[in-house]
Amino acid sequence: MINTFPWEQRKVSELCSISTGKSNTQDKVEDGEYPFYVRSPIIERSTKYLYDEEAVLTVGDGVGTGKVFHYVNGKYDLHQRCYRMYNFTDELNAHYFYHTFSKLFYKRVMAMTAKTSVDSVRLEMIADMEIPAPKIEEQVKIGTYFDNLDNLITLHQRKYFFIKNVLKYMQKKLLVVKEKSKMPELESMIEKKLIEQLVYGDSQWTYREDLKTEEDLWANLKYILEQNNKDRLNGEPLSDTEFEQVKNQLQFSSFYKAGEWLIGENGKVQVHVQRDTERLHLVVMNHEHIAGGSSVYEVINQYSALNTDENRKVLARDRRFDVTLLINGLPMIHIELKNKQHSYMDGFWQIKKYIGEGKFTGIFSAVQMFVISNGVNTKYFSAASDTELNPKFISGWLDKENNPVTDYLDFAKSVLSIPEAHEMIARYTVLDEDAKRLILLRPYQIHAIEAIREASKTGRSGYVWHTTGSGKTLTSYKATRNLLMDIPALDKAIFLIDRKDLDTQTTMAFQ
Repeated sequence: MINTFPWEQRKVSELCSISTGKSNTQDKVEDGEYPFYVRSPIIERSTKYLYDEEAVLTVGDGVGTGKVFHYVNGKYDLHQRCYRMYNFTDELNAHYFYHTFSKLFYKRVMAMTAKTSVDSVRLEMIADMEIPAPKIEEQVKIGTYFDNLDNLITLHQRKYFFIKNVLKYMQKKLLVVKEKSKMPELESMIEKKLIEQLVYGDSQWTYREDLKTEEDLWANLKYILEQNNKDRLNGEPLSDTEFEQVKNQLQFSSFYKAGEWLIGENGKVQVHVQRDTERLHLVVMNHEHIAGGSSVYEVINQYSALNTDENRKVLARDRRFDVTLLINGLPMIHIELKNKQHSYMDGFWQIKKYIGEGKFTGIFSAVQMFVISNGVNTKYFSAASDTELNPKFISGWLDKENNPVTDYLDFAKSVLSIPEAHEMIARYTVLDEDAKRLILLRPYQIHAIEAIREASKTGRSGYVWHTTGSGKTLTSYKATRNLLMDIPALDKAIFLIDRKDLDTQTTMAFQ
């Protein structure tokens, strides 16, 4: 038989302390409390301050103090027309109270003020207000449920924000206005069509028209990092000092160093933040969440790479990047476009010049892959310093039937869609430790590895045929590593090698 307990009605004043604020502001509230604020007068303020995230208190996880998100000059707003509930008894769970009181407050206080012909809230109104008070165990479950629901709503609201951006893009940017000069129109049209290909259809990229500066990108990264690490942060956003620690770790001395960091541990790429005496390990990217989970895929264009170094010997100026693909807020793939009257190699020399000018520093130091195109010829290559970039490392794309894919929209569909783009970074990039450079696999190597993966799912056998110098070792290494990541039950792979020199070569390469 299931025991059920009645939900008795209890006055708010029986379950917590209530007071008004002071006439001035203060820097913090007392430790160990869960204060909850309501603003008055009710007619003008209650709805906004009760439901608006900018102004409502969110309760902490049982340790320390809740955080008030409504500030005046950087301080908590505790003036006389602010009512404060705190010192919760053992019979009241802070999370449950927050959700229950929020839902009942407006309706009940409006009814009270209607009877008294007064449009503001008095302390005794709140004190005498009754709320349902089940057993504390039930309160904890209910509070947790609605916390999770709020988090889910936040994620959906963010998705809605992205969709609004896409619609805005459709309304404002896809209407082609006839330009006086035809050459800029052609290049801008290539850029617009590429973004359209990436954003619409089955793609999971989201167009972020609002991200144009490095400051914008850092703020976006901070938001994503906090959303993906709420549990590790105990619901507390990163302070400016803590985020500076993150920024310092994400500004790499070379693209190769960024590649080393992106390998992560067990597929998880992390940064570390010192918060008081606790060291927090925050996940920036999870390669197990390709095309889902915590992964966020965004497209930006016309980013302003400003000339911030006045002491550089190389003459430089402000630059604008064409299109960049962000994974969890970090620039991973950068695309430079030319119109059909130019060679795609002009994009290569342009990237080389920008790197030499120091434009790929800061948050852009994480880039792993470059794409260049003039619309009809499209190529890709791994990120490297301007002195190491070499045209011989540029690769075109081939489909599974060995047909060249040169059109920029077809290339975007084959290589830059999700999950393909994320896999290029997570699965098909190799670190050459001797040369300290990144290697992006060639199309035939990627197709071979994918064929092995597909065959393994159904238990089929097969072989991959390679010619001399085509990268057999890299293919076998990546195929094995990816299989081990895909199939947890797989213990080991066995290599049978027919020559002693290959034995040594393969062992050294794998190490």
